[in-house]
Amino acid sequence: MSPRKKKTEIQRKFYYYEIDIRREIAGSVEKVPDLKKCIKDIFCRIKHLKYSDTDFTDKYLVQENERGDYTYLIIDELDDHYIKFRMLLCKDKLLPYIEESGKLEPLANKVITGKKKLAEITHGIIFLESNTLALEYNAAGGRKTDLSKYIDSKAGIPQITYLTNRVNPDTLKNIKQNGEISLLKIKVKTNSAVIAMLTAEDTAFSSLNCKNDDIDSVEIVMRRRTSSKKKGFIFPFLSAEFVNKLFKNNKEDFDKFSLAYGSGSGEINLLEEQFICNDPFIPIEKTKTIKQEEAYNSMIEYYDSKVKEYVVEDEEH
Repeated sequence: MSPRKKKTEIQRKFYYYEIDIRREIAGSVEKVPDLKKCIKDIFCRIKHLKYSDTDFTDKYLVQENERGDYTYLIIDELDDHYIKFRMLLCKDKLLPYIEESGKLEPLANKVITGKKKLAEITHGIIFLESNTLALEYNAAGGRKTDLSKYIDSKAGIPQITYLTNRVNPDTLKNIKQNGEISLLKIKVKTNSAVIAMLTAEDTAFSSLNCKNDDIDSVEIVMRRRTSSKKKGFIFPFLSAEFVNKLFKNNKEDFDKFSLAYGSGSGEINLLEEQFICNDPFIPIEKTKTIKQEEAYNSMIEYYDSKVKEYVVEDEEH
């Protein structure tokens, strides 16, 4: 008898964001004065909302989005330190077919009856000490935009929530302003806004423009064999400030971003140590969903070891 096959691990990424909430104060839109209290109050309110399949107002838990999908949160823990939650994105449209004995039948007919819907789970934690959000990247599930819209819809008061990527300043210090580049690699999603930002600075990046809907990502590699007489290429716009701008709103869109300067220099991975936790997990049964406590533990461990020192102010200063 062959040995039993071990269950395949899956990789999960968690990104870290800064939270900013703005409301109308004294006639102008400003940051809320006590962000920690504001966030906690909103999630306490969400935790006590009732579920409804028909009422999607701020008095009930579920929100219907513009795509006809449904979003809501399950709050697993809420105290003065953490808010641990699961964001569910529920779908009942565009479902695939299932094959049985040579016949095709809509999957909805097999598994969805009444008001049941297929749900994708995205795990998240808010670290209240630094207004930092850690959020699982789930290609089929809810994203940061779904979360920010949901928070605003259930806050009970008009507001705008901004979630921007935490960026590691130490990594960006490796970028040399007007440095002679011998290698530049960028791999990015085809629909990313950063493509327009790059091509607006230099037409060399126009090859990233891909209009084929069947292609998920595009990659560009620029290389120059440098020597004492053969200099590298220069992109004056490619500064720490510019890359910080790219990463702030679109870090999730990059699979690669690295460069090298001059002859014999090592390749610098600008995504490395860039507040992206990437860990393996054993999925639950035959799904691609991971256990919530394992997800939370991974996010906390990475935050404590890699992120906290950059985002928590020294109380002595």
